[in-house]
Amino acid sequence: MKKDNIDYIAIGKRIKTARKSKKFTQEKLATICELSIQHISNIENGNSKLSLPTLIDIANALNVTVDFLLTDVTYNNREIMMKEVYDFFESCDQSETYFYLDILKKIKELYNKK
Repeated sequence: MKKDNIDYIAIGKRIKTARKSKKFTQEKLATICELSIQHISNIENGNSKLSLPTLIDIANALNVTVDFLLTDVTYNNREIMMKEVYDFFESCDQSETYFYLDILKKIKELYNKK
């Protein structure tokens, strides 16, 4: 059995998504959890492993479950997924938005033909 098959990058992404959903800055989350801003940044980028007490503090601060932060599948949290989609498209210019939207429509069409 592998000792360290934890996907810290995925955990960091979920923490970042939940933080943004709460409209928290890294500074606010760091203050609540009594951590440095740099440590929060490193956690969100998957550059730092986080301890169980830190994971629990972050989950409590963001009002999400530890299970949500650890689970690779987030199908049951539509609000957070929709926020990720919104953030993705918000970073696109008009041309990119049309391009990606067209791709998504084609994927959905193919998916529904199964």
